Amino acid sequence: MKSRRAKLFKVIALTALGVAVFLFSLYRQFPYERIARMAEDRLSSEGVRARIVGLGPGGLLGLFAERVEITEVDKVPLNVTVSELTASPVIATLFSGEPSFSLGGMIFGGEVSMMANPYTKDAEVTFREISLSRAADSIEIEGLPPVSGSVSGRATLISGDNGLDGELLADIASVNVGPGKAFILDLPAIDLGMGRIRAKASGKRLAIESCDLSGGEIEVSVKGNGNVNRMLSRSAVDLDITVNSASSAAERKLPLIFAMLSQYKMPDGSYGIKLKGPVTSLRPRNR
Repeated sequence: MKSRRAKLFKVIALTALGVAVFLFSLYRQFPYERIARMAEDRLSSEGVRARIVGLGPGGLLGLFAERVEITEVDKVPLNVTVSELTASPVIATLFSGEPSFSLGGMIFGGEVSMMANPYTKDAEVTFREISLSRAADSIEIEGLPPVSGSVSGRATLISGDNGLDGELLADIASVNVGPGKAFILDLPAIDLGMGRIRAKASGKRLAIESCDLSGGEIEVSVKGNGNVNRMLSRSAVDLDITVNSASSAAERKLPLIFAMLSQYKMPDGSYGIKLKGPVTSLRPRNR
């Protein structure tokens, strides 16, 4: 009797092993190039022009791509590359009926990871040591000076019928602006120190609860809100900006900038600027 059971278990085990090997073989030989092209077509229909390079199997039931090159979003030229991109299901959620997926990769010299659930449409994103200079170089904006530093933090997102709801908490380190052109001004290198950003999004409305930079030659604080639209011309902001010089040396270093700021000087010695209206036609005014 024991001999028959042993043989039965052996047959079951060998059959299961054979099925597993067969499925794994299919997984390894999947038409990944075709999947990459299908994904590119889907992104294109959403206004994103991308190229997926080196897609293949990765991890347990996952995918790996050498890099994803994004060159356009909503007809705006970009130069963004996500390298060593991985995507895989979270095994513990596979039998829940609403599995989650983890994604990770390298972008702008730093790391980014995401835990997403396509059924509940929520996601949590973590990013570390993202280079501000590389991020700034990914899109061409006239008039902005060179910027350096790094940003790390996390964001929670929920996609709804009216857009994205979510929160952002990010720490910025070693922020420097210049040297270079800022519109018509020649800026020297300016140390802005470090800071933190807290923001919330609800549909198309974005609220900047705080954005403070301190510890450098100039201290900057930004608060306010805005309505964000995929068409930049339809976006508007209402921002309060406060600028402080850390010392008289900073004012001597940037005489033209502080001369321009003098009209916004407040009783406490800081400079208060209000920016309100469509982003394409903003004009600073006194608070």
